Amino acid sequence: MRTASLGLSALVLVGCAAGDDGSSVAGGDSGRPDTALQDSGSDTSTMDSTAADAADSTLDAAAEATPDAPADVTPDTPAETLAADTMADATDAAGATDAADAADAADAPLGPATPGTYVYTAVPQYVLTNPPTLAWHPSGAYALVLNENDAVYSYAAATKALTKVGSAGASVSWRAIAFTPDGSKAVLLGNTSAPQGQLWLWDHATSTLAQVTTASYAGGTYESIAFRADGAGKVLGSRAASGAGYIATLLDWTAAAGLGAPSAKNTSAGCQDLAWATDAFGAPAVAVVCGVNGVTLLHVDGGGVWNVASTSGGNTSRISARPQGDYALAVGWSGAKLYRFQTGAWNTDYGNPAVNGAFQIAFATDGRRALVLGGTFGGVGQVYEFRHDLFTQSEIGDVSIPGFTAAPYNADSGTKLNDAAWRPGCEGGLLVAGEDTLSAKKGMLVRFEVSGGAACP
Repeated sequence: MRTASLGLSALVLVGCAAGDDGSSVAGGDSGRPDTALQDSGSDTSTMDSTAADAADSTLDAAAEATPDAPADVTPDTPAETLAADTMADATDAAGATDAADAADAADAPLGPATPGTYVYTAVPQYVLTNPPTLAWHPSGAYALVLNENDAVYSYAAATKALTKVGSAGASVSWRAIAFTPDGSKAVLLGNTSAPQGQLWLWDHATSTLAQVTTASYAGGTYESIAFRADGAGKVLGSRAASGAGYIATLLDWTAAAGLGAPSAKNTSAGCQDLAWATDAFGAPAVAVVCGVNGVTLLHVDGGGVWNVASTSGGNTSRISARPQGDYALAVGWSGAKLYRFQTGAWNTDYGNPAVNGAFQIAFATDGRRALVLGGTFGGVGQVYEFRHDLFTQSEIGDVSIPGFTAAPYNADSGTKLNDAAWRPGCEGGLLVAGEDTLSAKKGMLVRFEVSGGAACP
């Protein structure tokens, strides 16, 4: 795996214009923004994490004590939910994977990508409410889009149509989704108010969604799932400890064996996301970020040992790994900074690149770019571009969605860009955005594409 050289820089606002077809365009050369620095906490949606009424005694015994996390910067965490299912009329054979796409990820160009100019197009639909996440099938033929609760939709790349393909019931709030590398299954994680984590499987061959009832997580919530290229998966669960703090739980998952035995760790902050990278010896490692009521950054090394970072940072709830596995980037949302996990170490330096209002991050399938997502500010939907090997402030590009508060988006100050998924084999993909409050219920699906990049058919 290749190691990136990194530095930090402040984000920059670039010019935007309307496309001839009504789409919006943002991007160009990066530079320092002319606008004043935004308060990082003012534009981040929050929700209180539900504490479990009782702790699981077995996991309590297994959990090790960890050092206290740095003082809480923001007591509540941004709202989130879970993702997706697949299209009923998918034509790929079960488990089929595009070999060319896999080669793209493995053989990404060594040099950095040029600054992207992004074209955004709203997908007409009337069914989504605050969709939390989504994922593309490895073939790129369709993506599964998760509604805030209950419904799973399929977006067909060929027809650009959104179709409901699954339902979990109104009591299930979706949280995360990931396809197995061979495309035969998608694992969907959801939670109920009990609390109880639920694991659902989408079967590509039959286009069906079913709950795995033996994989429920009583007293806690499922937060994230990620796969290595060889099919090994990790599921992250979190719950309140019997005393103060939280317990993070990692479980192996494979299509053949399902969930494995848990490995647990006491944390001062509630954990919310994970990503595969490498430890100090180059072995596969799982980086975990915890941003509920404080911050804890840690990783599980190749020997299965939990390691808590000694560095401090802001509340950190989202992380994304470069597909090559050499490093992962996380968003410290309370401090509006990018953090990096690489070779078993966390970089949370104060001079790291600033990403005002950001909360989420998603790498492209070839590892050359990543999009960092925020909320609505100054009439735009906040989107920033990171390019591999360019971890300095001046190289972070502001590629925000222009005209976000006007039709067809009609976003307001509470609308957040919840997640992005890059389509395999091209430089484009989908964004989901929305909000769900007493005064506003919104849901958006937005296509994006790098102008002049590898086109999405």
